[in-house]
Amino acid sequence: LKLACFGCHISVDRSCVAMLVATAFTDLGPGVATANKPSVLGAAGGSQASDFEGPALSACRLTTPLPGAVCLALCAVAVRGWQRQRPSTRVLGRTTIARRGAERVRKLPPDQAGTEYAERNAKDGKRVLRVPSEDLNEPRAPVLPEDVAPAVIIGGGRVGDAFEQMGVGEDIVLGRDDPFPEDAPDGPIFVCTRNDSLKAVIAKVPKERHEDLVFIQNGALMPFLEKEVGSSVPYSILLVYFAVAKKGERPIDGKTETDPKGLTAVNATGKWAKAIRFRLYTNTPSLSCEILSKPMFYQAYWEKNLWIAAYMLVGALHGCTIGDVEAQHRTEVDDLIGELATALSASFPEIRWERGLLFERLAAYARSVAHFPTAVKEFEWRNGAFYELTKRALAAGRDDPCPSHTEGLRTLGMLPVGS
Repeated sequence: LKLACFGCHISVDRSCVAMLVATAFTDLGPGVATANKPSVLGAAGGSQASDFEGPALSACRLTTPLPGAVCLALCAVAVRGWQRQRPSTRVLGRTTIARRGAERVRKLPPDQAGTEYAERNAKDGKRVLRVPSEDLNEPRAPVLPEDVAPAVIIGGGRVGDAFEQMGVGEDIVLGRDDPFPEDAPDGPIFVCTRNDSLKAVIAKVPKERHEDLVFIQNGALMPFLEKEVGSSVPYSILLVYFAVAKKGERPIDGKTETDPKGLTAVNATGKWAKAIRFRLYTNTPSLSCEILSKPMFYQAYWEKNLWIAAYMLVGALHGCTIGDVEAQHRTEVDDLIGELATALSASFPEIRWERGLLFERLAAYARSVAHFPTAVKEFEWRNGAFYELTKRALAAGRDDPCPSHTEGLRTLGMLPVGS
């Protein structure tokens, strides 16, 4: 990586450049006089050293007759050329883009400014790997191995297939009843099964790999996972706001007018949070994903559960789609959301809501998936979590904090007789 400086007859490496730049900030470069620091080189380029100049500049003085300002300018040109010649191949887990085929890096069109992507030719045709722009604002460095680490995907349905398509072709896909392979990749383990399969899936994954688990299911998973996996294990929970219409089709991001950057989020405490975001970003078109710290993630987790419980219940009561709930029964669903949100805050004081914003955010998402049918299902994981708040309050001799919710469940025959 060494370049010959145009005026100096020495090799310029990174340490030399760093010293030169540092001096530029303190002395305006060699040979440039300031009020407090006269030029060391002078017009003829002397060889006298000063106590504030580094060894690289001393070498420059001894080998060049040029004024120091010219040296600085020429070195800047050399450094720019060195930067342009740096390899752009990013290390991708156990492989590299270069190893998997010819690749080239170029700027994206203006509507995707701030990002770069590498195109490579593979057996299955051209694939595009998008790199988050935040990583490209710094000097190019190898991506951490886990950024696109090969994964185990349990569940080969619509979502499992979508996650496989986002990978680099080295994932292992398992059926929910398949044994966990001994030679499984060391990356994340995406659990893409129904909620009622979670206990069996967790049981077959070796305990030392539990920290690699990534759960994408809807519903109030946390109490179950704390019991089955452990509260100290850094597993990941992905709050999915993208939709896959059918197997083989590309996911559609749930971006809305209130949240144009998307709503999908993952807990920052999860071991594979960055890898999950990177994998979603490599989808075409890219999918959004925020990494949220514990307080913010906890609120986002309950916000999604509010949306599911309220919109599905009101829709089931009226026999209509999500879009119809938002368009025709907005007051009813907002009242129910407010009721459930109040009950949550009473049980979890750390959760605080801005009601107007909450109602509009959830309504905006409903409009983005207006064609979705409604049904109260997986009761234990969804509406059942809110009914637990009712049971606790009644057991303590208090009024039901969610009377409309309870009445709706009773109307649909979701509650035991006499409850």
